[in-house]
Amino acid sequence: MSSNHLTYAWLKALIVDDSKAICELCKSILIENYGINYVHTTNSAPEALAVIKSFKDINMIFLDLNMPGTDGVQLLKKIADFKFKGYIVIVSGVSAKIIQGVEDLANKYNLNYIGSIHKPIDLKDFDHIFTQVGKNTPSGINNKTKQLKIYEIIRALEKDAIEVFYQPQVKLRNRKFIGVEALCRLHHPRLGLISPDQFIDKSEETDLIFHLTLCVIDKALNDWVLWHNQGMKLTLSINISPYVLKFTEFTDLFLTKLSVLNIPIEKICLEVTESIIEENHQVELETLSRLAIKGVMLSLDDFGTGSASIERLHRLPFDELKLDKSFFQNSITNRAQFDLIKSCVAMSSALDMHTVAEGIETAEHWKVAEQTGCDIVQGYYISKPIQACDISQWCYQWKHRVD
Repeated sequence: MSSNHLTYAWLKALIVDDSKAICELCKSILIENYGINYVHTTNSAPEALAVIKSFKDINMIFLDLNMPGTDGVQLLKKIADFKFKGYIVIVSGVSAKIIQGVEDLANKYNLNYIGSIHKPIDLKDFDHIFTQVGKNTPSGINNKTKQLKIYEIIRALEKDAIEVFYQPQVKLRNRKFIGVEALCRLHHPRLGLISPDQFIDKSEETDLIFHLTLCVIDKALNDWVLWHNQGMKLTLSINISPYVLKFTEFTDLFLTKLSVLNIPIEKICLEVTESIIEENHQVELETLSRLAIKGVMLSLDDFGTGSASIERLHRLPFDELKLDKSFFQNSITNRAQFDLIKSCVAMSSALDMHTVAEGIETAEHWKVAEQTGCDIVQGYYISKPIQACDISQWCYQWKHRVD
């Protein structure tokens, strides 16, 4: 299994397709590329329903639509009748409009649809699907094996098993590579490369989140120095938990690290989620204000996933608004969603903030971001998260891609 893939061994998958060849291909991809060893395959809806009924721990279904007898749409309704709480993935060669209609049905059935894989099979589609897994884990999924213990996180820190990956950011107006977002991963001796949703929440239960954040900051700042010495003038964005901002010493500690490495303050952006806007975060907001006064850029991350108050937003020192990827998922066919993005961009501009579009995964998403006036884009259409040593080569490839 590639070290760039996360481990999804906790998933138990069912593939439903009348083509045995497609079933075997998908099965081999799940096992070899994603470490999923529990994979059932069936070639008809009745077989699939029998498996779902018999094996209650199945938590991911790959579903073909165009099957003889009971088709995929009919099967989707029957799956909903079982109160299935796992992930649903459509695998089909039908048009995007039909896929969109099926997605709407899945949502009406309260199923957790996370995307589609188009035939003929492309591995990039699987990568897209697995970026969604874990970001919105549905209730009812048995994901106990996902959650790391405190001692495992401590061991990772002690053994320098924390690794930082970087997702490039591009300015829409000129398509110039301008920065990266640092994304934390943990190397587990048994489970492999672990995503942050498997250890951040547990870290936030103790002071461990502070030490973990400092570890990521140290690695990311040193990588920035390396890129700077190679001639790349990039902005570095780092996610900061609100729990870290409770530590009053954080500001001075962070600014000292920048000074020691001679990193210009304006080249660093700290991202916090919109929950920070809530009234009960006074200490955290004081920390943000101190950072802003010193010239650190501040970004409001995942905007649109919570209940941020616009009235409070304009009183806070944010420089950047990051639109959550959910804004763009239906924006191509949903005019109301398109208009909502435009409204958010207009609001951001009125508040003297620039807008970053996250989750740009297709050329169509890029076009929507462009048409709605977003300033910066990031997502799998531009690049998946990559290691620090690969940034220089990616920069070279991007220049040739846009020329």
